[in-house]
Amino acid sequence: MAYRVRPCRSLEELGSALGAIGHYFGWVPSEEEVERFSKALPVERMHATFDGKKIVGGAGVFPFEMTVPG
Repeated sequence: MAYRVRPCRSLEELGSALGAIGHYFGWVPSEEEVERFSKALPVERMHATFDGKKIVGGAGVFPFEMTVPG
């Protein structure tokens, strides 16, 4: 069985990917939480795993800046 992985394209996909991850922590994100979360994690930085048309997993990368002395 092959799964497809690609960046999310909408807030709806972001919410489904967050829900797939949140399931393991007992968290079902509300629309408000997804919108708030998207400010810290841009939609295109969240990847979703698809089984057919259903999102069954996800992973994201938070952007940040780091300053190194010297």
